[in-house]
Order: sequence, then C-alpha cells, then structure tokens
Amino acid sequence: MDETLKKTAQIEIKGYIEGRLHEKLNALKENQYDKREQLIAQYQKSTWLENAAKRVEQIQLVTHAVKYSHPSAKGSSHYLEVNSSLQQHALLTTHSIGDERREDVVGNAAALDVYKFLTIDIQGKPLLTRLLNDEIEVKAALSEDTKISEQLAAAFKGITLSRGVVASHKLVKQIYFPIAEQNYHLLSPLYPTCLVQAVYDKIRNDRFGDEAKAAREARFERKMHDNGYNEYPNLVIQKFGGTKPQNISQLNSQRYGESWLLASCPPIWKSQPVKPPISLTSVFSKGLRRKSINERVKLLRKFLTKTKYNNVAIRDKRAQLVQNIIDDILQYAASVQRHKPGWSADTQCNLNIAEQYWLDPYRADSDKAFKEKRMLTNWEETVCEGFAKWLNHKLSVNGGLMVGDDEFYFWEKTFLQALI
Repeated sequence: MDETLKKTAQIEIKGYIEGRLHEKLNALKENQYDKREQLIAQYQKSTWLENAAKRVEQIQLVTHAVKYSHPSAKGSSHYLEVNSSLQQHALLTTHSIGDERREDVVGNAAALDVYKFLTIDIQGKPLLTRLLNDEIEVKAALSEDTKISEQLAAAFKGITLSRGVVASHKLVKQIYFPIAEQNYHLLSPLYPTCLVQAVYDKIRNDRFGDEAKAAREARFERKMHDNGYNEYPNLVIQKFGGTKPQNISQLNSQRYGESWLLASCPPIWKSQPVKPPISLTSVFSKGLRRKSINERVKLLRKFLTKTKYNNVAIRDKRAQLVQNIIDDILQYAASVQRHKPGWSADTQCNLNIAEQYWLDPYRADSDKAFKEKRMLTNWEETVCEGFAKWLNHKLSVNGGLMVGDDEFYFWEKTFLQALI
C-alpha cells in the first residue's frame, strides 16, 4: 500500500469536511452555542461521511441529462464511461473529449456538497476517479475499518448509476426506428451535457480569455502579437431552466442556463452579377470567360490528350466531362435569362438572333413578332453549332489537340440534348 497516497487522501478529506464546518460556524451568531455544538458533532469525519453516503443517492453523475428535453421529464439520465478506443473516431461525440471532460450532476441540489467532496484533488486525480479505480489507499482513507470503508466507497461509486429502473418519459424526445416488419427500436436521444460544456468552455476562452483579449487589443492597436484569436459570428443562445437553471443540472447552473449554438447556416452566395451580353455578337466569343468553365475545358483537354484508345468507359468519361462544361454554360444562360425580359430589344444589342431567342426567352411574352419568329426558327441548332465550334477552338488552339467533324457533331448533339 502506498502510505503517502493514503495520507494525502486523509488530509484532503479531512480538509474538505473541516472547510464545510467552518463555513457553517461562521454563519452562526455568537450566542448560538447549541447549534455550534450540533454542527461540530455532525461534521466529525465518520459522521459526515456516513451521512454523505446516504445523501449521494439523491444525485447522479451524468454525461447525458434528461431534463434538457423538458424540465418536468422523469426519465433516466445516463453516465457514459470514457472509451479511449473511440476518441479518434471520425464523428464528434462525448468520447472525443477524453479524460478532461467535465461531468454533470442531476438530482437534489441540496446534496451537491457530496459531489464537490468527490471532486477533491488527490495527487492530480479526483477522489471519485480513484474510488472508481478501486484504489485501496484511497478507500482506506475513508475509514480505518475495512468493512466501513468498502461500504462508503461502494455508496460513493453509485453516483454514476441510474436511480431505479432505466426508463424514458412522455416528455422526452423519442424516435421509432424500424428494425423488422411490425417491430422497432424506441430511441431516446439525450442531451450531451458534457460535450456541450466542452464547447462552451472553448468558446468562452476564445472570446474572453486573457490571450484572446491581448490579441484583439494588439489588432486594434495595429501591433504584432504572438497569438491569434478565434471569432464565432452569429452565435445563438439557447436557454434551459428559466429562472431556475439548477433544476436542469449542475453544469447548466454554472452556465447560467445558457448553451451556445454555432451558426450552421450555409454561406450566402455572392458573385458578380451577370450582365446581358449586349455588346457581343455571340456569347461563345468572349461571354464564357468564366473560371469554372475554363477549368472544365482543361480537364477535358487533359483527358483527351492522355487517352490513346477508345472503349465504352472512355466514351462515358468523355461524355461526362463535356456534360460538366455544358452544365456550367447553362448555369450562365440561366443567370442571363433572369434579367428583365426584353433586354435584347435594345437598339445597342449586337447579339445574334439565335442567341437572343435562347437567352431572352421571356421577351416573347410581350413581343408578338419575336415570339412568332422564335417558334418558326431552328435557333437551337444554331446555338448548338456555335457551342461545338467554340469547344473545338478551345481544344485545338489552346491545347494543340487535333479535333474534327466527329468531335464537332458529338459536341453539337450533346448540347442539343441538354438544351431541349
């Protein structure tokens, strides 16, 4: 037996109990002699530990608490033991926190002093951790009587166990998960209070920690600083427990009933507005100078350059690469088509008539002559021919590829299928 560890545990246990006693005594008036003697008797080590072992049944150490779903929920909370094999899992879970997690407590707030007792530091580890590890030195520090020390240790270790039968409740969220015909699992997702606390601590330190403050001040004063800082825009505060956050859990009370939710909205897409190609005779001349289109053309050119044979897989790959280019062009066309109908009727518009029919289709709603000509003209074929010429030019001039009529007809046919 490590006598040093046992002695340290005895000192820390005695110190905690005496500290609680002094707090109570200091709150008394000078003439309350009977109450003083009563408190001194209650806070004798053996008496207090026996009482604490009974009161520990009123609280439970948890990693997932039920009352976050609803303050009146009567279901079971849960304590999840650390599993080191899951700490490197791809998904972010309570296991990801590891041994440094801050565990929560639910139950009677009047018994929280017992939980604080179990968190006292014994040579770098909480008392409860050492009891859960069945360290004989720490158990012996509870009482010189082995039977009593085992009983006390068992009672304190029970703080991690669910009280009564494990059960859900009508006020707790439930999910019916089918597993076979006429059968299902009833899943009850519980609030991961330990994980939420870890996120809360991280954000709080990043926002209000000394290093973060110093870095922000350095930026404000335009000075160099060794450390950067993190910003969390659009945080949302979620409240639990109203004016009585302690009724939800101990950690919820320490967070003043608040939980911070990170913004998970998709970014707002901002791009340069696409102007109607009024000054161009064809969008296939200069209108398609878009980075995404150029990148896709490069991929097609690279693929065709390296491919020296032909089979079904090669043809399918080529078709997909061409389709990607067409998709980007049609996206550009859709942007132009969203402009106010009739822009192509401007006297300054130089765009060829086939592409006017393509890119300004809603002009036909108010321009009868435009509508009739659009219906009688094979403008789609003209547009597809323009695309095929443009793509052949991009591949042959800029890439040095030898492309001819076969490729031309394939580009034309593929674009027509997408256009109609």
